[in-house]
Order: sequence, then structure tokens, then C-alpha cells
Amino acid sequence: MFRKPVFWAAFAAVSVACGAFAVVNFPRAFSIVELDLEMDRPAALSEARRLAGELGWGPSDYRQAASFRVDDRARSFVELEGGGPEAFAGLLRDGPFHPYQWVVRHFRGGEVRETEVRFRPDGAPYGFRETLAEAAGGAALDPDAARAVAEAGTGAPWNVALDGYAPVEASQTERPGGRVDHTFVYEHAGAQAGEGRFRLRLVVSGDRLTELTHVLQIPEAFDRRYEEMRSANEGITIAGNFAMLLVYGGGIAVGLFVLLRQRRVLWRMPLVWGVSIAFAQLLAGLNQWPLLWMAYDTAVSETAFAIQQVTTQVALFLVFAGIHTLSFMAAESLSRQAFPHHLQFWRCWSRDGARSWTVLGQTAAGYLIVAIDLAFVVGFYWVTVGYLGWWSPSDALVNPDSLASVLPWLTPLAASLQAGFWEECLFRAVPLAGAALIGERFGHRRAWIAGAFVLQILVFGAGHAAYPAQPSYARVVELIVPSTIFGLLYLRFGLLPAILMHFAFNSVLFGIPLFLSSAPGAWIDQGIFGLLFLAPLWVTLRARYRGGAWIETPAALRNVAWTPPEERSPAEAPPAPARAAAALPALPAVAVVGVLGLGLWTYTAITPSESPGLAVSRAEAVTAARDVLAGQGIDPGAWTETSQVSGGLGSQNRFVWSEAGEDAHRTLLGDYLPGPRWRVRYARFEGDVAERAEEHIVWIESDGTPGRREHRLAEGTPGAALSEDEARGLARDALGRRGRAPDLPEVSAESASRPARVDWTFTFRDEAVPDLAGGEARVAVEIAGDEVVDTGFYVFPPEAWRRADGQRLANLQIAGAASTIVLGLLLVAGAVLAVVRMTRKGFDLRLGLAVAGLSLLVAVVDLANDWPVLMNGLSTAQPLPLQLGILLVGGLIGAGVTAILLGLLAGAPPAGGVETASDRRAAVATGLALGLGVLGALTLAGAALGRGLPPWSALGPA
Repeated sequence: MFRKPVFWAAFAAVSVACGAFAVVNFPRAFSIVELDLEMDRPAALSEARRLAGELGWGPSDYRQAASFRVDDRARSFVELEGGGPEAFAGLLRDGPFHPYQWVVRHFRGGEVRETEVRFRPDGAPYGFRETLAEAAGGAALDPDAARAVAEAGTGAPWNVALDGYAPVEASQTERPGGRVDHTFVYEHAGAQAGEGRFRLRLVVSGDRLTELTHVLQIPEAFDRRYEEMRSANEGITIAGNFAMLLVYGGGIAVGLFVLLRQRRVLWRMPLVWGVSIAFAQLLAGLNQWPLLWMAYDTAVSETAFAIQQVTTQVALFLVFAGIHTLSFMAAESLSRQAFPHHLQFWRCWSRDGARSWTVLGQTAAGYLIVAIDLAFVVGFYWVTVGYLGWWSPSDALVNPDSLASVLPWLTPLAASLQAGFWEECLFRAVPLAGAALIGERFGHRRAWIAGAFVLQILVFGAGHAAYPAQPSYARVVELIVPSTIFGLLYLRFGLLPAILMHFAFNSVLFGIPLFLSSAPGAWIDQGIFGLLFLAPLWVTLRARYRGGAWIETPAALRNVAWTPPEERSPAEAPPAPARAAAALPALPAVAVVGVLGLGLWTYTAITPSESPGLAVSRAEAVTAARDVLAGQGIDPGAWTETSQVSGGLGSQNRFVWSEAGEDAHRTLLGDYLPGPRWRVRYARFEGDVAERAEEHIVWIESDGTPGRREHRLAEGTPGAALSEDEARGLARDALGRRGRAPDLPEVSAESASRPARVDWTFTFRDEAVPDLAGGEARVAVEIAGDEVVDTGFYVFPPEAWRRADGQRLANLQIAGAASTIVLGLLLVAGAVLAVVRMTRKGFDLRLGLAVAGLSLLVAVVDLANDWPVLMNGLSTAQPLPLQLGILLVGGLIGAGVTAILLGLLAGAPPAGGVETASDRRAAVATGLALGLGVLGALTLAGAALGRGLPPWSALGPA
């Protein structure tokens, strides 16, 4: 049938019809196609430069970065509770809030002042924010004068019709330099999205408008409902990942082990393709280089930031290269053994393979099925959203920020290549080929394949269930048809058509933003994308041109024709490598390194700590916390109670210790500086998810006395709407109750309009605290309605010190990342060596199992020991059993992987072989000594980079 022209004519006709249906009805599934996308990255940068020159924004001699982003939170809210997909499409057309925005950043390393400019997709200016240094001078206007400045700035080029808005919130903050900043929030008087409100935020710094931002104010209750809903998606995904790791990971490990012993594994081509696809991902990551600078902290040097990003990309490249290589090795090797009629995958694009009718047909089929699959996706969303009331935001599959990269065509193609190649090898080839081989071994081959076919559908759907959707199983249902098509293609023809179809389908989806742009020059990127999208077809046509004609597939290219290489006879075997014993005399020198390292580590461990010890046990702290709540008329038994020790080294502690001195640190510890103390939390995990936002937190100091008490209310809890003066009086009364003078100077007063109350936050400066090297001792009083819900004491470091501290921490992070990469490479190299030795029967199985078992036991005990801390941090918006399951499964998976790696390393003999017990003991001692030396070197590096910090900040256990 597949050789008849009539079949291909009908196939092409169906594909064209499905493609036409998908294009016509695309807006029903992809609201992004409603965008009027006239601005591109160069235009956004140019327009931002023009506005900066006209309006005098800083900094001078700035660099630029740009991003084209969508407000996913706003999209989810509008589509779920703000009017539905039609309402979101209306926002794209008419506003007043525009979720898609071009954002341009003007910045310079080492300078606080920077500017962010926003544009609508059609290029109209949409808002800005200019950040000034805290110490920068400026006026101290009264609220009325500042409001006049704010409202005067809403004209050109922003063209905000302010008469359609009403003021709802106001706040002011006194900066260390004497400048007073004012924030005014206005709410749109007409338009709204369900319970969401369209707002405008204006900020005046001194006498200068420094921010104009359009906001969709989303209720807290929605965020909690959304988190609860998404937890089900995440639970399905975690279950799918667990099954994938257990079944597919186990299949890769067992399959490679067996086939390696039979000399049936080809490793060179999987390595080439694994490294190549990982390199494409590396290029895609570097292609996002302009986007990375949107998150750059100017307190960190540009060099340090660049090193961090490059280190991250290199680490990901190494990880992906390893995962891809192992997956490709297993998939192709198992397929070659299980399906003799398939083409040899690594020879599909050989000179004769690429010009065969078979490869041409499989290539063409891979592209033609894409239109059919797209029609299914559009129809699926049309029916489920329009008639079943499901929520499946297809736009979540599209990343608009690819337009802000250096080469907009590269990222979607690289992501599609990785997904198509790796996912088809992992989700299709490994389980289906493995099931076929198991069926051949134990009988009922077809039944095993059928079971694996159903499994791959479920695991593939579950693995993609993390996308936002409602009901939570929507993505699993949606992917039944694509998974079935992928699986059938693989079973009948092999990996090539399944990979091509997966690659092409993803490329079309990921490339949607590229083809929405009508900006000048967009056609160049679109053309390059199209040429590379059809690259597999060009390979076959080139082979046809060079070969002169299409040919039948040579029998030598089928899997059945492949035979493993013969083992060398003993006479042909290479000479045995030199014994490792020759290197063992170096053990004394290595031992000296180990002793020095252990000494450095021990020194940090016995360094005196300024942190006071806890004088009360967990039980005593919990009893004290219960008494505090009971005194407030609250029944502790009605809440879920968790506790943990909190406090220790923070930025406040580092600042006071290094700048104000040790004596000041000792004086403020436990008062304005947090020390070790018990945090007892009372929360609810049942009932209405919005109301579960209410919590009580009681802090018990190290000597057992009750300290700070927090009462967190749900946003919708009703309460009073105090005026500013009434709320200020309540805050000053709270100062007196906490032993502070009620007339402390006020730093800021901030209001927040809730649905049924008004909240206030007042910050005061305690000038009675001795000089803090430019820092300030502050007290923050939070009021919800007419209840004081929190009174917190802290030290506010000056901005210059905070920025310097950020640079110091960045240096530590670079050192930590580098050491992690080196450690990872060593572990992977050791594991590979261990597997090779295992296949050659040179593996000490008893030692490997003993070390793995001990490691697993230690990890499980550590997980159990940390359980109270983990419980204390659980979210009340997610179901408790699901969170506990995630913690338990995640912890066990991590423990299991670590145990396997350590077991492999322990059981593998060193290079050159170890034949005697004394040799093995010497090798183990060498490894231990080197490990201690590395530990000491890291400790010394941490002490050098973290100089000026309190003693307990060292890398030792102090």
C-alpha cells in the first residue's frame, strides 16, 4: 500500500485539508495569533533610546537588554475567572491591560540607577520604571504636591485617560538621602475582569515621576485556588517522572548492561548525536544571552554575571550530553535487536540509505502527518474548551520571548530537535523495544508490546501534565492521539518518521511567534527557519542528486543484516595494562594532602561561635507557643502544628558584624538581629482554600520566652478601613507594648486596599541604637483592618553595603558551581568506568552493594531527621497528602540515585586493576586522602572569599 502513488496522493490531500482547517481555526486554540505584532527587538531598543533621551532617564552610557513577554498569571486569571478565553482575546485587541509587552532595560554594571521601558506589541509606549539610588538626593514633597506631579506625567507619550480612574491607595517612604518617594494607585472605574481590577501605579521620587505601570490586580484567593489546581498537574507529572525513571531508566541500565556483554552496543554515533543535540541546546542557551541581562543584578560585576551564566550553560550541556548519549545508545541498540525489519537507524542518512524510497517515504510522511496532528490539536481545544468547559491554554506551549533572542529562528528549532530526538528514543524505543525483547525471552511478545504501548501513552501524557490545564488530566487525554501515532510509526517503520514528525510538529508550535511578526526584516528569520525546518528533506534530495536515482533499500541496511563484532582471540588480545601498584608508593604524599585538608576543616569546626545555643527543647517551645495562642483566645488544637529552629547567619548579621563590629553584633543579637529560635507554625490544610491563607506563627526565643507573633489573614477576611492617622496611632501603641518609644521617627507608611478592609504597614527608625555604620535599626508594624498582626525588628543595611555583599556572594556561587561541575564529571566518569568493568566481570558486587546500602540508609535517616523542617514549610494551598508524597518520593529518588552512583564507584577497581586486598586498601586510602584534601581546599577558598563574616559563616560545621 505504501508504494502506490494513489496512497500518497490521498495522504497529501488529507494533509492539505487538515492544514487548511488548522490555519483557519487557529484563533480558536491559540489566542496569540490575535496579536498585532508590529514591533521587533531592534525597533524596541531604538524607541527606548529615543524616549530615554527625551525624558532624561538614566543611567548615562547605558547598555540595553530586551524581552518580549506575556503575563502568564494574568492570562490564567482572565481565562479561568475573568471572563474566559474570549475576554483574554479582547484584552489583546482593546486593553485596558495588555498582557503581551516588549520590555527594554537600560542599565550599567555597578550603578543603581536604571530604567525599564515597556511597549505594546504594536509599538505604542505602555509604561516605564526608573530606579534611583536610595542615597540620591531629591525633594521631600507633601502628598498633594507629589500627586500633582504624578498626574501631570500621564500625558504624552503614555496618553493615559486618567479621568477613567479613581485613587485607591497611597504610600510614602523617606529614603536615607532625605528624599521622599510617593506611590499612588488608581483603579479603572469601568472595566474589570471578574474580581480582578485594572489599576495604574504612579511613583514620584522626590519631584520626579519615576514609574508608570499598568496592573491587573488579581485576588489572592485566585492565586491559592490556582496553586491548588496546579498541584494536581504537578502530582501527575511527578508520578509520570517517577515511572519514567523507574521503568525507562531501569530499561536503559539493564538493556545496556546486557547488550554490552553481548557486544551489541554502538557508542560512537550515539555519542556524536548526543553531544550534537546538547550543543544545539547550548547554542540556544547562548542565543538567549540578551535576555539573560534582564535579570542581571548591577551590584554584581558584569564579568561575574557572565561567568555564572556560562558556567550554568556548560553544566547543562554536560548533563544533557550524558543523558542523550545513554538514551540514544539504549534506544538504537534495543531497536536493532527487537525489530529486525527496521532500517539501521545510524545508517538512514548514509549515501545509499538517504536516497532510498523507504527513507524518502518516511521523511515525507513525517512532515505530512504534522498537518493532521495540528488539525487534531485545534479541534481538541475547540471541543473541550468550547463545549466541555475545560481550560487548556494552548498559548502555554508558545514562548514569545524567542523573538528577543539574537537569532529568533534558532531557539524553537533547537528545542524541537531535542524534544523530537530524545523523547522518541526514551518514550517510544526504550519501552517498546524492551517489551519486545522480554516477550521473546518469556513468550507472548505481542502482549508485552501492547502493555508497553499503553504504558508509553500514559507516561508520555503524565510527563507533560505540568502544563497548566483543567481538569488536571487534560494533557494526558490530549496526548493520547499523538502518542498513539508516534508509537505506531515507531513499531512499523522505526525511529526516523517518529522523530521527524515530533520535530516538525514542535517546530510549528514553537515557531508561531516568529511568523506573527510583521516587523521589517522578519522575513529573513522566517526564511532561515523554513530552510532548516526542511533540512531532513534536503538531505534526502541531496543524496538523490549525488546518487543519480532513487533506489530500493539495500538489504544490508536492515537491522537483520547487522552482526556484532567478533571477540578477539587470546592471541590477538592486547597486552595487559601495567598494574596500578606502581602508583601506590605516592600514597604518603597524598596522605599529607589529606591530613592538611582535614586540619583546615577541623579548624573551622572548632572556631568559637557567637551564636547562642537554644536553652529550650522542641516540646518546651511548643508548650510556650500554645500558651501564647490560648491567651489570645485561640484554640491551638484546631490547627496543624509544626515547628523548626530558625535564625542564624543573614545579611543583617553579616552587615553588623563586618561593619559595626563584634560588640554591636552581640548587643543587638536576639533584639534587632535574629538569633537561633523556635518558629512554631499553626496552619490549616482542610476547608476552603482561600480561607486557609490564615496562619498563626509564634516565635520562641532561645531562652524560652515568647517573642514575635504573626497573624496572617486571608485577603478576603473582612475588617475595618482605618484612616492613615487612626492606623498610625494603633501602630505607635504597638511600639509601646513592645518596649519602644511611641514617638520613633517614621520612615514609611503604606496602605493596601483589600476587598473588605484596608491594611497598613508603618516602618519606624530607632535612633537610640548606637551608630551602625550607615545602617538603621527599624521596627515594622503591620495592621490588618484594626488588628496589629505583626511587629518586626530588623537592621536595615545601607544600599552600598548590600550591593557589595551581593558581589561577594556571587563569587562564592561561582566557586560552588565550578566545584559542583567537577564533582559531577568525576562521578559520571567513575560510573561509566564501573559499568564497563561490570560488563567485563571486574566489578566487586559485594562491596558495591554494601556501599550503596549504607548510603541509602544514611539518606533515609537524614530525610526522616529533616521531616519537621520540611513539614514547617508546606503550602496550605496544596493538598497535604500530595505534598507529603512529593517530599517522600523526591527524597527517595535522590537517595536512590546517589546510592547507585556511590555503589558503582565503590565496586569498580581503579584503572590498571587491583588484585590483592592490600592494593584495594591502598586505593581506598588514596581516594579518602584526596577527598579530604579537596574538602580542606574548599574550606580555605570559602574562608578567603567570605572574609569579614562571622565565624559560623565558614564552610565547616560550626
